[in-house]
Amino acid sequence: GRPRVRVVAAFSASPLVVAGRGSWVDEVLRVAGGENAIGEGARYPTVSVEVVLRAAPAVILDLSPEMAGGDLGATLRAHGATPPRIIPLRDNVFLRPGPRVGEAARRLAATLHPG
Repeated sequence: GRPRVRVVAAFSASPLVVAGRGSWVDEVLRVAGGENAIGEGARYPTVSVEVVLRAAPAVILDLSPEMAGGDLGATLRAHGATPPRIIPLRDNVFLRPGPRVGEAARRLAATLHPG
């Protein structure tokens, strides 16, 4: 079907903690039609803004309750980049693995592939 959307899933803006390969969020992204743009490192690495910029995501998922998408967007702009679409997803279904993981995948698919 549809082309996979390159995604960075961020849990925290400072420090910048993201979902890496092998994390449960990485698996949900694949099921939902996304591609984790963070290809190397730990399951939940702390990365620099430069790593996010090199990853070239089409979407950044803001998965942290205290993180304002605008703050990360401002940080990216300060590094001379145009921020990608930043989508806040603060429902617990996206923050922890559990029995609602199927719901998380369905909702994430609808978010990544609207219409």
